[in-house]
Amino acid sequence: MHHRTFLAPTLVALLLSACRTNDTANDQGTAGTTTVDTLQHTEASAPPPLPEGIVRTDGVYAATMGGVGYVMRFFPDGFVMNTAGMANDRDGLKPLLVPTTPTGGNSSVHRSPVLVKGDSVLFVTQGMKGNIAYFGLRLGTDSIRFRKYSHINGSEATLTYFFEVDGSAAQ
Repeated sequence: MHHRTFLAPTLVALLLSACRTNDTANDQGTAGTTTVDTLQHTEASAPPPLPEGIVRTDGVYAATMGGVGYVMRFFPDGFVMNTAGMANDRDGLKPLLVPTTPTGGNSSVHRSPVLVKGDSVLFVTQGMKGNIAYFGLRLGTDSIRFRKYSHINGSEATLTYFFEVDGSAAQ
């Protein structure tokens, strides 16, 4: 048995079951459940605004791994934008994380709804070839450790993103 193949789907299931919500889905009191589908809102279906003080929205969270730079910007309206590029040009990626940047299709910039449950920060990026799930644990307002799982090729990575103030942050 290949342990990585088994571990990733199990991790996804465990994290999603841990994020069950007690919110009622309708007036009859039917409980809702968080699933990958609820993480994948459509553009027409807006997520709830981010709770204040959970993540910062006045800059970017950035990480580097293996010569690749990763950046993400959270927005108060409940969305995150993220992209990646060469680590030595990470600062050049930050201006791409604004609402006017095209996403979808061939774009390497993603815009995704965010689900916050306690210290967990969850979202799924949707690309042409498939999805990548981000399971984050807030280590404070200035850092988040994300476990990324690719539904495209099954690869996993853990990166800690650190906050960087950005004076050009678009709210």
